[in-house]
Amino acid sequence: MSDGETSLSDSGSESPVCVELPPQPFIREHTVSSTSAQVSWSGPHNGELISFYELQLQEARLDGQGKNIHWFCSQTEEHLENLTPGTTYLLRVRSLNVAGAGRWSAPYKFGTMPSVAGMPLDPAPVTVTVRRCRKPQKKTIFIPAP
Repeated sequence: MSDGETSLSDSGSESPVCVELPPQPFIREHTVSSTSAQVSWSGPHNGELISFYELQLQEARLDGQGKNIHWFCSQTEEHLENLTPGTTYLLRVRSLNVAGAGRWSAPYKFGTMPSVAGMPLDPAPVTVTVRRCRKPQKKTIFIPAP
């Protein structure tokens, strides 16, 4: 094969493999302290192929001048360190596979715990965990009369 084409074959004949774009992740839980956060999101369902995830983290500032970083990971959770105490952040995640990049998750807002004056950062960290559920989706199926 040439020109960047990819084919999977177990014999002399070629058999194309159809891979769809990955689904949009749903950020479902975070745990925070004053300088760190652990965030998790929905993984693949029904055998969907996911190569890795792209994450975007930015400070939620009205002037839009906050830090904005991108990185990649292979798990459905990520531990964020060196965050600023008492700061609100926005996180987005999207799945990628050989077909390309899926849609970004909805922006997920979380905040780190404020620091306490005179106390070292996270001596025995207080953490807060937030879990959320995806709203149930209703599906209507019409069955034709016999």
